[in-house]
Amino acid sequence: MCRLALMTTKRFGSGKSAMSWLFGRGDPDEPKKPARQLSAEINESLAQAKVPKARTSRAKPVAISRGSMTAKQFLLSLPEPLSRRGQNYSSTAQVAKRIREEIALAVNAGVLPDGTKVSIRTDHNSMWIGVSAWRGAVFTDKFVEHLMDPNGSPWDREKQEYHRGGGDGSEGYDERRRWDARLSGDLNKALAFIEKLAHRHNYDNSDSQSDHFDVGYYLHVDARPVEDVAKNSIELESDKDYRALMEKARVAAKAVGPACTKAICGDAGLTKADKSCIERLIKIADRANGRPVAFDKRRRGWYPVG
Repeated sequence: MCRLALMTTKRFGSGKSAMSWLFGRGDPDEPKKPARQLSAEINESLAQAKVPKARTSRAKPVAISRGSMTAKQFLLSLPEPLSRRGQNYSSTAQVAKRIREEIALAVNAGVLPDGTKVSIRTDHNSMWIGVSAWRGAVFTDKFVEHLMDPNGSPWDREKQEYHRGGGDGSEGYDERRRWDARLSGDLNKALAFIEKLAHRHNYDNSDSQSDHFDVGYYLHVDARPVEDVAKNSIELESDKDYRALMEKARVAAKAVGPACTKAICGDAGLTKADKSCIERLIKIADRANGRPVAFDKRRRGWYPVG
């Protein structure tokens, strides 16, 4: 009705004249128009009238480049988290899939450094997230100095490994996480963010005083994959005895084959193997003395065959 009154007012100059025309109450000497004729004239007037365009605000929303989002802005931009209970229950594997997607988005948004990758393992109620690719510094200068001095004093894990710092909860980092003093600030910040991101889909109704544990899943976040690579690289550079041991391990790995090497040193082989695994691999190769090896279930180990 408002639209109709607006159009007819424009034609007749005033609202009063327009309404009189609409309802046939114009000149008393003019005969009242039939309803069909009146309807036809109204439709014709509507067809000819120009409807004014609605005014739109010229103010533009502030655009945030996806490459420069803060952790807080990124977390607020995410859809509702998955649920680990109730009618919309999601399995741990489904949650892990969502977390992988969100971490990839965080890299694109600039919240995590470019090139950051993670590996995620799950079972029915636990999740392990490890940073598997990292382009920045892994360790602090102080810890690198410790690694480059094999004869130096041992690293005091209890006093130096963990401390508070770096993150502000309001900016999207989890203050509950203790930061590892061996790792660089950027890597610590990335681990804190990944932990907070993964906890979005979790819940914790546990009561430690009554030994009651009720969580969506137990979460473990670390940087062991990149730590092992960095540590091996530093030790190879600084310790000639370790370099000699690694060279012997490479020869042993070729002798025993990839299956045995993977079983002893893990999927990454010698790249991420610790010293005990390397020494065990060399021992198996020495025992085989050039013969092929196979896993013996009865003795639970790798032994030569033939």
